[in-house]
Amino acid sequence: MGTDIYTSLKEIIDQSGEAILGTVVAVGGLPQESAGGKILFCRGKMAASFRLSNDLVASLELIHAEITLTKPQLIRHYLPLSDSTAWLDVYWEGIAPAPELIVFGGGHISLPLVQLGKMIGFHVTVVDDRPDFANKDRFPQADRVICLPFAQALEKIKIGLGTFITIVTRGHRHDQTCLRGVIDKSPAYIGMIGSRSRVKKMMHELASDGISQEAIDAVYAPIGLDIHADTPEEIAVSIIAQIISVRRGPETLNKDILKVITEPFFQNMKKVLVTIVRRRGSVPRGVGAKMLVLEDGRCFGSIGGGCVEAEVRSQALLAIHEGNPLLYHVDLTNDLAGEEGMACGGTIDAFIEPI
Repeated sequence: MGTDIYTSLKEIIDQSGEAILGTVVAVGGLPQESAGGKILFCRGKMAASFRLSNDLVASLELIHAEITLTKPQLIRHYLPLSDSTAWLDVYWEGIAPAPELIVFGGGHISLPLVQLGKMIGFHVTVVDDRPDFANKDRFPQADRVICLPFAQALEKIKIGLGTFITIVTRGHRHDQTCLRGVIDKSPAYIGMIGSRSRVKKMMHELASDGISQEAIDAVYAPIGLDIHADTPEEIAVSIIAQIISVRRGPETLNKDILKVITEPFFQNMKKVLVTIVRRRGSVPRGVGAKMLVLEDGRCFGSIGGGCVEAEVRSQALLAIHEGNPLLYHVDLTNDLAGEEGMACGGTIDAFIEPI
């Protein structure tokens, strides 16, 4: 059953694990029945699959080993185990438990940063090598305080898809130690304090040492949104605002939808999951936004509301009865869309899959 893979996913998340879910949204040179197939990975190993042949599972295992996923994305893959031109469009998304904020440095900025991090629901860890700056009296709201040299602390910290890292230490040398220790771990966010000239110099050094340009470009430095912040409190606000913008950018499967999919009460009710897998231009919601539609018309989640959501919902209800997945295109730029109040100036592709 299609719900079995979501049950496996829920078990992983409930145990504070991380997973990568791949969904086949289109195929070429392959049976159309492969569209809608799924594969789930946990700790680098295949945990479950659905509606995929053994050959496709083997191919996707090889593909998964080669990709670095920092955000949900739709990728076309040509099959590594085939001599033909067969291809798969796979929507990959990383799914993690509650997000964690790791603050390297226990100085003045870190005090309001920890408070704000807790306010928006993060598990917060503070790291500093000075006992006076790394203790529970100074950071009573922090979930964990580590007082160790930064290089040693990095060995004790698990970094994953739901980890947000801020580097606000007292000096260039410590900033560099922390950045080198996390830049190749693919966290959700890395931000580092520093002047533009100092940041530029450090990035040049990293590039000279073989760090990929892609990894370097993913670092937010100087850290924080440009709101002309001056005080520690204002700088902390700019950092948290940037973290929120990154976190709320690409969206993933949330616990509420996962609960409805896996709850016994809903098991015998037909349902479809709608996911925005591609967007262009200005649209209400981003890649990864999801909506679960039940056969009685109830919806959980949203892909933007309004006429766009109503149109996709109608297609979803048709898919429930027909039982076939489809990739549905909505154009918000044409004249008719404008007349109906849909125009935002972009397009979306929504994958609609019965589960």
